[in-house]
Amino acid sequence: MADISLCLIIVDGKILMCKREKKDSDKFSEMYGLPGGHVKKDESNKDGCVREVREEVNLDIHNPKFVKTYKFDNNDIHLYTKEIKNIDGIKLNHEHTDYKLVSPSGLKTPEIIPTTKDMYRDCKNKSLNEQVDRIKSLITVINEDLNDYYHAKTGAAPENDEYELGEGHTIKHKWNKTDNRTKLKHYKCERCHAEKWWDPGYARLIYQDRFGHPHYRAPECALPNTKL
Repeated sequence: MADISLCLIIVDGKILMCKREKKDSDKFSEMYGLPGGHVKKDESNKDGCVREVREEVNLDIHNPKFVKTYKFDNNDIHLYTKEIKNIDGIKLNHEHTDYKLVSPSGLKTPEIIPTTKDMYRDCKNKSLNEQVDRIKSLITVINEDLNDYYHAKTGAAPENDEYELGEGHTIKHKWNKTDNRTKLKHYKCERCHAEKWWDPGYARLIYQDRFGHPHYRAPECALPNTKL
């Protein structure tokens, strides 16, 4: 079993495809496929991808993004992708006789290695999932900022924070407001003796667990004789 790295290079929405040389032992002889090849023992799959692209098409790609590993003919096929502005300076080695930029819809033609369209689909799905994750993270940050803004304006601080403790059990900090002799609103949990301070001026909650360790996020509420 061997490790093989391929690179799906995207140029202005099109995929770089290289025509393989005529070879009787190659089941994909004279078909168009992605540049790439065998990974050496002393290099990583990503480094092998970068080297193979440089050797086969004379293009320097930096930090290609990993997409997926496939099993094919007892080999591990590691797919990477890289979007570049142009293919100026492209030069084929002896392993290929021609190249062209193909639109995604053109990957279904008989001259293209059949698995290429599936690899492109996986590449687009991974990119889409990453965008969704970034949007979710952004929404979380926005919600936190809005929450902080609300509390800064109102001077209020949440009385209870709920946390999952596993196996479907949740437990809340039972915050009791202490005597506030400064502008900082001070609360103490009657269960685990954790403390928190709310500063409306900076719109930030500062937590301290029952061992006196500071946190910017609330620690899990711990009952007596349990670990945080």
